Amino acid sequence: MPEGILAASHFIAGRAPGLTLHVRNKRPLGIEHFAEDRVLVLVHGATYGVETGFDLEIGGFSWMDWMAARGFDVYAVDVRGYGQSTRPAQMDAPSKDNPPFAFTTDAIEDLAAAVDFVKARRNLDRVGVIGWSWGTTIAGGFAAKHPE
Repeated sequence: MPEGILAASHFIAGRAPGLTLHVRNKRPLGIEHFAEDRVLVLVHGATYGVETGFDLEIGGFSWMDWMAARGFDVYAVDVRGYGQSTRPAQMDAPSKDNPPFAFTTDAIEDLAAAVDFVKARRNLDRVGVIGWSWGTTIAGGFAAKHPE
């Protein structure tokens, strides 16, 4: 990780009973207060969680590092079943025996929980949201449900 960037992992309650979500954060060292246009919440696609999707170092820098180095307070949420978030029990059984463990509507609720956490943590009314791959559908669904 480049110098001057602070990294932290947070584990927050999701909106479903027993659900814990992993939220990764990177920001410039020494900055505690950010304007709404400098705070971002990222949501991954259907293949990789946040650490490999947004925080994988290539050439000594990840995408999260790049944004933090430019003055952003950047967060990335692992949707249920991904990364370090709660792994639903049906993931331990053969897929043929179970329906999908998370639909887009579930992932929108996971993103909403992360956005609420970030807004409360930074005392903000709004934050930016970026999605990648399936995350674009999640972010778009979240924005449609929460236009404010």
